Amino acid sequence: MARALAAADGWIATPEIPVDYRGPAGPPARIFGAAGRDRPVLASLRAAAARHPGRIAVEDAGRSLSFAALAAAVARLGGLLAEGTGPVGLLLPNGAAYPVAVFACLAAGRPAVLLDAGHPPERTAALLRLTGTQQVVVAQAGVAAPGAAVLPVERAFEAGPAASLGDGPLGQDAPAFILCTSGSTGRPKAIVHSQRTVLHQVAALIDGLHLGEADRFLAVTSGAAIAGLFSLFVPLAGCAFQALALGPAGHRQLREALLGRPVTVLRAAPSLLRSIARLPEAPAMLRNSEGAARSTVTGRPS
Repeated sequence: MARALAAADGWIATPEIPVDYRGPAGPPARIFGAAGRDRPVLASLRAAAARHPGRIAVEDAGRSLSFAALAAAVARLGGLLAEGTGPVGLLLPNGAAYPVAVFACLAAGRPAVLLDAGHPPERTAALLRLTGTQQVVVAQAGVAAPGAAVLPVERAFEAGPAASLGDGPLGQDAPAFILCTSGSTGRPKAIVHSQRTVLHQVAALIDGLHLGEADRFLAVTSGAAIAGLFSLFVPLAGCAFQALALGPAGHRQLREALLGRPVTVLRAAPSLLRSIARLPEAPAMLRNSEGAARSTVTGRPS
C-alpha cells in the first residue's frame, strides 16, 4: 500500500516547468514572476515610469503617452474618480485612453466595469443595470450612458500638475475588474476579478513572451474582453502598448501600424490574421517586424 501511495504521489506531482518553456530564446527578459504577481499594479507602473519616463508606454492612432505622461494621466483621472463610490463603467473604444481609465480606477479604489463603446446601446444599458454602475467614463463630452453620470476621459489629459501616484486603496484580492459575458447562452453574467487573479495571467503573458523595453505590443482586442484586459497591462514590463479599434478605418490604421515602427507582438483573432495575410502588402508588413515578431492569437478559428 505504501508503495502504491508513493507512486500515486509521483503521478500527481506538478513538475517545475518555467512559464517560457519552449518559448522565445531571446531577447533577454526581466522576469515579472511571483514578485510581479504579488505587487500592486500601480507599484509596477511607477517602477516602469521611473526606469523609462520618456519612453512610449501607450499609444493609438491619435495619441502617444510616455510612461511619465501615463502615470500623470492615471493620477489625474484617479483623483476625479476618488470623489465617488461604487463601480465605474469604462465606455471607451480600444485606444490609449483605455489603460489610463483602468489604472485610474485602481488609483481611486473603485472596481472597473469593462465596456466597449462599439457595442449596441441596449447591451451597455443592460450591463450598467446588472453591475449597479452609476458613473461611467466616456470618450468625450456629449456621450451619454443610460442612467449614469458621465466623466469624459479627456479630463485625464488636461494641462497642469498631477498628484503623485500611489498604490491605491484596493487590496490585491479585492474586487477590481468586472467583465461581462456575451450572453450567448442567456443573459450576460458579471465576472469579478481581483488584481492578483489578473496579474497571474499578465505574468504568464509577459514572461512567456519575454516582453520588455524593446517590445511594441499591438492589440486589436477590446479591453472589454478578457484577453484584451490582460493586454492592457504589458506596460508594467516596460513594453510599449498600442491599441487599435477596428472601425471604418481600422484596416488602414492596422496597415499603417504594421508598416511603421516594428511590431514585436500582434494580438488579434485568427480571422483578422488571415485577412492580413491576404493583403498585397502582407510581405512588407510582416517583413518590417521580421526577426522580432511573436504572436498571440485570441479567439477560436472561424
